[in-house]
Amino acid sequence: MPPIPSLSSLAAALNAVSGVPAISVAMVAAALLIIAADWRAILLILQLLYLALAVISMRLMPPEWAVLRMLVGALIGIMWYLSARQIGDNRSGRAQPARSSARSNKQQPRPTPAIRWPVLSTTMPFRIVIVVMIGVGFLLTNVNVALPGLTPETDFLCLWLAVMALLALALEEEPLKAGIGLLMWLAAVQIFYASLTHDARMIGVIGALELLVGLACAYLMVARAAPIPAAPDQERRS
Repeated sequence: MPPIPSLSSLAAALNAVSGVPAISVAMVAAALLIIAADWRAILLILQLLYLALAVISMRLMPPEWAVLRMLVGALIGIMWYLSARQIGDNRSGRAQPARSSARSNKQQPRPTPAIRWPVLSTTMPFRIVIVVMIGVGFLLTNVNVALPGLTPETDFLCLWLAVMALLALALEEEPLKAGIGLLMWLAAVQIFYASLTHDARMIGVIGALELLVGLACAYLMVARAAPIPAAPDQERRS
């Protein structure tokens, strides 16, 4: 059985793809997180983004810290998956009593259209147009904000993540999309801070903030999708 490679050797092997290839994957994943509407696709793309960010971070920080970033993304994905499953179970549980009451009254249950979660305020074509317009504007205007200690490609990635984060917060009020915007903002801050100083405490603080954002959004997802209890006067009338 071959020995397990160390993190330093793994980082050296991934050095060839930690530049433009990983940055391109991260930029495409950030754009797809704005466009996607299905929560399963969003969670998969989020893991792809964190994997690409971990590969990029191996050039800026020790490999152990990059692996920590990937673990933070995996924990957030698990929390959001459990919240999404809880929302699905709650909706199926509310639909079952309605069917049973209709059968007891010997009435044919009315087909109610299933409301997909998450409920987004904008349509997918609109989001595609907005992301394409921003991408074309970036390429045509050659936006360049020189951040100290970063290569032009990584500098462009930080700016792209910041713009996509603001776009996610501006377009939707769903906690899932708002959480994605906050996570992309923290990812850009972490990349920039890692280029300035190798402070393990501050990198850990940013990782803890990401976990807190993921936990808060997981709670808000379930709370927002929960049914609103009827008022006492409405219960008497019914």
